[in-house]
Amino acid sequence: MIHLVLRTLIRFIDQHPPRSLGLADLDGSEAEFRYLIANGLIREQAIPDEIDGAVVVEIEGRTFLVSPDGSDASEQVDLQDLRSFCIDVGAFARLIRGDLQLAGPPIEPITDRLTYLGSRGEGARREAVHLMRGLGPVNAMKHGSIARGHDPAPRHTFVAPMNPRLPTAVMRQMSAVGVRVIGLPTLINEGRLYALPVWGGESKNARLIVDCDGHVASLDDVDLSLPRREFAVIVALAAEATAEAGFVHRDRLATAIHDAVGHGDRNDEQVTSVISSLRRAFAGRLTIKSVRNVGYRLECGCDDVSVF
Repeated sequence: MIHLVLRTLIRFIDQHPPRSLGLADLDGSEAEFRYLIANGLIREQAIPDEIDGAVVVEIEGRTFLVSPDGSDASEQVDLQDLRSFCIDVGAFARLIRGDLQLAGPPIEPITDRLTYLGSRGEGARREAVHLMRGLGPVNAMKHGSIARGHDPAPRHTFVAPMNPRLPTAVMRQMSAVGVRVIGLPTLINEGRLYALPVWGGESKNARLIVDCDGHVASLDDVDLSLPRREFAVIVALAAEATAEAGFVHRDRLATAIHDAVGHGDRNDEQVTSVISSLRRAFAGRLTIKSVRNVGYRLECGCDDVSVF
């Protein structure tokens, strides 16, 4: 299962090259921290013998930073502050593969940024899924070609740790060759990952169509012209509607809004405001049901929604 504390790790696993994490970076509870260690998602690194030119020395159960030439005074430090951890990308990939219920060959690193996770579907609908770290405009098409060369599947999905911020032209180029990009934050719900949304065109009778690549949503063939916050929320609601038609928790919607705008605090007021805006945009043609302490859900059938 995907644990909430993974939101913290997502920020760091996307970096290239990855850096070590300190205890201050892992801002979850003690139970969450133990969860990460127990499941192998992070591994503790050995405390270095030297830090910033000072030697780490333990004397009578206390730890000091000592200048080798005696030019600086010794400094006592808390051993806990010296502990550091690294993310196990392989364990992270296995977690995603399991939650998305992917099949096919085992997980395989293709490049230092691209990891094959598995596949789903058969024939013309087969889709190869990859974890792509450090995705940017320069390397997007290159790694799209590498992925297609590794697996001849007609469709490829890149799961990026952070929501992609690629130019629309790049996203369309990738889509034209059968590669799409989905940000991991848009898939995370409490305790699990949402199922990957279907590709465009598979639901011919869909009333609500959400084009994640083009940042376009329409209802009954009418463009909704949604701002970034509203679009992020409709992606989350629509993805759930095509999966198990469950509720999307307010916390996840708040995180989606935060990730979409790139700043500000996550709060209930923003969620309430965005839901109200969406209801006005729907103009009564589609209902968003809310349940206190549970979340929100689109009141429609899975065939009424297409997300790609």
